[in-house]
Amino acid sequence: MRTVPFLLFPALIILAGCSDDQGTGESAPEPVDPLVAGLVFPDDPGQTYAAVCAVCHGPKGEGNRQLLAPSIAGLPAWFIELQLSQFREGHRGAHPDDLHGRQMRQVALLLDEAATHAVALQIEAMEKIPTVWTGEKPAPPLVRARRIYANQCMSCHRFNGTGERVFRSAPLIGLPDWYLAGQLKKYRAGWRGTQPADHYGAKMVAVSSRLSDQDIEEMAAYLAALAAGDDPRPEMD
Repeated sequence: MRTVPFLLFPALIILAGCSDDQGTGESAPEPVDPLVAGLVFPDDPGQTYAAVCAVCHGPKGEGNRQLLAPSIAGLPAWFIELQLSQFREGHRGAHPDDLHGRQMRQVALLLDEAATHAVALQIEAMEKIPTVWTGEKPAPPLVRARRIYANQCMSCHRFNGTGERVFRSAPLIGLPDWYLAGQLKKYRAGWRGTQPADHYGAKMVAVSSRLSDQDIEEMAAYLAALAAGDDPRPEMD
């Protein structure tokens, strides 16, 4: 088996993620370091995951909050493929202030469609980690967030938060609360969903623009409750 320079990979990705396009906002693919590219194994998706993904997301897809890397275990393959495609195409990770998104874009540029599909199936087969509330304070009241979810989120993300492939809407109940809150803030700030061809992201920009920081905190707490079986449907207008 080929030896993987495990500690070398994060440093290269961080350097690549910091490369700038001189502030032009262009989303053209950035150069990929050939040393990093050598960590992809076309015939062994498990080894590709171990070398490329596990560095941040963990060997079991459990994530690492210190690296702002979400748990991804058990997420559907179509969703993983979609996100990697969005990173490759510059719909994600193109904003100059989005350092972690730019790092992920470098990873996505390593993988062709076949490698992406194989790694996505590897991730889908992992045991899912349900969303839980990890805030330092007790979870805030959920009444208002439940109503927001029922009337602004449920039509795309479904009543149980499992997402919908047709709408390209994310499964929410297998992602960490802190990550979900962070992504809402990225949409609100224009770091995501503002690329001209990202029509689905534009919908999220519109929704998140109406949310305050308190709303986002309550939504993150509610999504943990949703993962535990809460039903928002009675709150529909």
